[in-house]
Amino acid sequence: MRDETDRGFRDFSGNEQTIGSTVDDPAAVRVASPSGINKFSGNVLTPEGTQQEKQLIITGFDEDGNGCFDFFGQLAGRSDDGGMIRLARLSPRAFELFVPIAHSSQAPPPPAPPDSSDPTHSIPEGDFFRILEVYGFASDLQEAYGNARVTWVQVIQRQDERDDYRHFPKTAPPPVITSEERLQRVLDVEAARNEFAPMELDEGKVQSYLSGRSSLHEFHSDNVDRAGSHNADTHRPGRPY
Repeated sequence: MRDETDRGFRDFSGNEQTIGSTVDDPAAVRVASPSGINKFSGNVLTPEGTQQEKQLIITGFDEDGNGCFDFFGQLAGRSDDGGMIRLARLSPRAFELFVPIAHSSQAPPPPAPPDSSDPTHSIPEGDFFRILEVYGFASDLQEAYGNARVTWVQVIQRQDERDDYRHFPKTAPPPVITSEERLQRVLDVEAARNEFAPMELDEGKVQSYLSGRSSLHEFHSDNVDRAGSHNADTHRPGRPY
């Protein structure tokens, strides 16, 4: 849905809204109230359709009447207002922190690199921010996924289609083998087996060969025995030979 004026437009498509300027003047989003206190919240949409506020930015005033920003975050496992903790305040007077500054010597582990072989490309289920990081644009199925109308695999497939498979090219299908080619491969394998098959042995030649080896062994043993006896007769004590 798109509304246009002579200075800009408002476009609402899927789960995205755009405020655009068509003149040399910045586009603006304005919120107003009689008190001048307004807020922007980040909410979790539950399967039942309700919303739970988790992050909050309040535009208001400090004790001196200066305009300021207050930043809030909700504690894990809480959904009540008491679990919303003020983190910081930014005003013309100061930047105030209400939580300790923690120094970490170890950086958080980087997310797993995208995997082309994985249907979800290693993107954790429900992590639409990671989708934005990987593809460079947001998913248009976040609401449908939140209402369980699509699966996470379908969300990623839709993202690949909108991306025209630039980040994750389609895997080429295996080559199609015709029946004639398959038959030719079978014949080639059979021919190779026949070519390198072991030769059939002639039983008569084998027996003759074994018999000859036996006679040679007996002749060799007899000569060794004779040589040993001769050496025993001629060897003199005290001589190495």
